[in-house]
Amino acid sequence: MNKFFVFVFGIICLVTLISGNPDKKKNKISPNIIFIQVDDLTAKYVGHFGAAFALTPNVDGLAKTGVVFENAVCQGAMCGPSRNSLITATYPHNMGFYENGQMNALKKDIWTFPKALQKGGYETFWVGKCHIRPDKSGSGAKGKSAKLDIAMNHQMGFDHVYQSAGRVLVLRTAKKLSKQGDKWTKGEDAYADFLYEKGLLDRFLNENGNQPTKLDGDTEYMDGHFTSKTIEYLSSYRGSKPF
Repeated sequence: MNKFFVFVFGIICLVTLISGNPDKKKNKISPNIIFIQVDDLTAKYVGHFGAAFALTPNVDGLAKTGVVFENAVCQGAMCGPSRNSLITATYPHNMGFYENGQMNALKKDIWTFPKALQKGGYETFWVGKCHIRPDKSGSGAKGKSAKLDIAMNHQMGFDHVYQSAGRVLVLRTAKKLSKQGDKWTKGEDAYADFLYEKGLLDRFLNENGNQPTKLDGDTEYMDGHFTSKTIEYLSSYRGSKPF
């Protein structure tokens, strides 16, 4: 098996065997990379770090077969500052971003690691909860989600984007539309679009954004849906570039 890297911070746990793609011109292997980012997961809740009350076999397996950085520190105490810090390699205090919703947008020319990967010949794909704050001006698109997709593509360095604002913001937007008597507008949020197309958005609202009892947690609940989409992408990828 070729060498591979797995960066573990994730919203999902993937168990995937990954082999790098050969670069024939340079006669070297460019490893495929899966970056998994988690909200609100401290080391004390991971079995690998001694949590006896938590069962985390997939994360533990990645830790056992990969590399663990025991002195790594989360740069922001909230998901917004932390996510934007990771993708730009910039401290939250240097961005003036200390709490969720505080910062309007990143600079258009800011460095991001997905753009660096693109320059290195990689195909890049984002799936899951977003909260990245790119500059969305000048996109020409209608709707917040559409503008964000374009900004994530051109400014942040992703060839493909499948993103959601997360349960709280989806619930807030859907409730607002419901009170106004409006139907969900497709293109506002990938996960909400999925629920709407499946006829499940009303159940999501009725359960107040919690795990709806009538949803299939493996494929229809948010985390399960994003996991399915990621596996679907990886399984169908036939490109010549490493991803």
